[in-house]
Amino acid sequence: MKIRITMNAIRRIQKPVNGKLIIEVPEDFENKDCEIIVLKAVEEEIKNMGNEAEPTRYEVLQQFKGIVKDSTYQVNEDDVYNQ
Repeated sequence: MKIRITMNAIRRIQKPVNGKLIIEVPEDFENKDCEIIVLKAVEEEIKNMGNEAEPTRYEVLQQFKGIVKDSTYQVNEDDVYNQ
């Protein structure tokens, strides 16, 4: 059995109006099944929303450090350029 996991997520903090939330989705979500999870936002997250910088390619690679078979491989900043 093959399992393919992909994740494309939208994170938005908004207040309900009359108990309803309206969510606009990108074109690639159109006519697809979508999972909706509603959580009460934490005040700290609301303050920081929009202030988060995009992670660098190096930071993204560091998240996978230690989960591949050869966990002795050391990732450095040049690895993202030498693919």
